[in-house]
Amino acid sequence: MKLNAVDYGVPQKRERAFIVGNIIEAGMISLDSYKQPKISVQEAIDDLVGFEHTVHNHEPMKHSPRIIARFAATEPGESTRDAMDRDPSLGDAKITKQCYRRLIANKPAPTLVANFVTTTIHYSQHRNITAREGARIQSFPDDFVFHGLKTRMSWQKGLSQFEQIGNSVPPKLAFCLAKEVRLMFEGKRRAKKSSKSKKDRIDNDLDVQYAKVMQKIQNTSNNKGRRGRKSKYQKYYNYLENCSIGDSIEIPEYLGRNPQFIEAAMFRRNIKITLVEDSGNFQAVKVA
Repeated sequence: MKLNAVDYGVPQKRERAFIVGNIIEAGMISLDSYKQPKISVQEAIDDLVGFEHTVHNHEPMKHSPRIIARFAATEPGESTRDAMDRDPSLGDAKITKQCYRRLIANKPAPTLVANFVTTTIHYSQHRNITAREGARIQSFPDDFVFHGLKTRMSWQKGLSQFEQIGNSVPPKLAFCLAKEVRLMFEGKRRAKKSSKSKKDRIDNDLDVQYAKVMQKIQNTSNNKGRRGRKSKYQKYYNYLENCSIGDSIEIPEYLGRNPQFIEAAMFRRNIKITLVEDSGNFQAVKVA
């Protein structure tokens, strides 16, 4: 399912795909009941202004006067490149429009990336946002401390504080997902269950498997022959060649848990079979 963190108490537009699998026939889960009003970036980090160096991971970068002047000329939602194009006196440094973009105070932040130290300017201060401000935008609590280098060069090992934050899943969204998964395993969530029965799903899987095997055989026509006669499946081949349509034969466990190549061997003899699995045991059924 595709979820946007901004809908779950995270002051950031961050859309990601999440896959939740289960073996308890619980069907799909939904986080619609956890949705919250959107939070602006100003609501999330405004109280940190003036408290630099007094909160964990809240240490602003030291910018040169030229960079501060460029940031001061950058309007909300703009990149420093836009400001430099508008005012040539700010210099001609090679800065792309993806770098140094000022946040908009009354809106959620755009997606924070691993190098957000070079992509994001504070909405009211003429500087990059700090690691703590990025952590707030990702919905981390202030008592979650990030260790390691604040930033790192390519040859340095480990992940910087900014990389750890930018690469993370927002905790508030993860918490909503975890609560729903817990309810699912407790048997309290069985919404949006697939309308297909277990038998229908098995039949569909077998059809897909059969199509893949048949396509592989057609693509390798030079493999035709009688080499299968000498395999450990020989007596099963003989039985399937001579039995009636609808007859089946159990394939013993010692012959393998994934015996799809029996279908291939029968296909070369113009015989179609299907494999049916029941509690880990396979049966080969003659179809045509």
